[in-house]
Amino acid sequence: RLSRCLWSIIQSIAWSFGVVITKPIDRIDYLRGKFGGRRVDEAFDELGIDDPYERVKWQDKWLEIDGDESMAVDRAEFTEYFHLPKDTYGKRSWNMFRNKGNDSCGFVEFLRSCAECCQCDRLSSEKFAFRLLSRYCDDKPEKFLRKRCLDVADLEAFLLHRSYDATKHDADYVAAQKKRAIKIALYIDADASGGISFDEFRNFCEKSLVFVALGHRYQTALRRRVFGDKYWFDLTRRLRLKREPPPTPWYRRIFSKRTTKVAPAGGPAAPDAIRVHSRRLSHISERTEEESTMTPP
Repeated sequence: RLSRCLWSIIQSIAWSFGVVITKPIDRIDYLRGKFGGRRVDEAFDELGIDDPYERVKWQDKWLEIDGDESMAVDRAEFTEYFHLPKDTYGKRSWNMFRNKGNDSCGFVEFLRSCAECCQCDRLSSEKFAFRLLSRYCDDKPEKFLRKRCLDVADLEAFLLHRSYDATKHDADYVAAQKKRAIKIALYIDADASGGISFDEFRNFCEKSLVFVALGHRYQTALRRRVFGDKYWFDLTRRLRLKREPPPTPWYRRIFSKRTTKVAPAGGPAAPDAIRVHSRRLSHISERTEEESTMTPP
């Protein structure tokens, strides 16, 4: 970092005198140009990843996953690297990352999907579990949470997946799980609309974490292979601070205007409260006098 800073200072001073000094390209600038430049910088800026060495860390991780160096990760490379189970929800985890146009994942999609799926707060876990349960989880996260709903078929697939006897999937067993899925859907669907929205799903997760536990299994597998839990705890904290409004400076808190005092119930009224109350009474008395002087038509 010190060498990059010294080079920029030397180049700026020389440029002010009309002299151009070329700088040897380092690995940070090389990978920035290789991975798309401006589009990659915008994705990093959205996530608050400003350290160039942290950005190189992400690019090295991407090159580690992309074994054939095609600048695109396919389903086989993704499943092999993250050691995901080859079941329904392992495939849906890949669908959250892939580009539906060519069934592959680029670096920007990988970066944004990791940040969406691997955060450690409760809201992100509920979002991930909600998308994982749905058959249409390959939509964009904002569009999906706003328009999509869970239905009986999604809950039936969940019950069949978590059954203790995987070989017992005869017609009677499947019919029994479908009846149970209908009962669960009727319980969660508060407005009886026929679908479970994300708000209704969150209300249910306040009572039971059975769906969040399913998503936690796959989130843990993703975090373990991408920098570990400690990194994601730190990045989640930074993103939360970025979303929240900045704290009020200390000098504004000290010199801020004092609020109007309100008289306690049943006690002596404060001077400000008496003054406001008297103005209101005078206003009412003026209106009553005007109304009394008015003659009926």
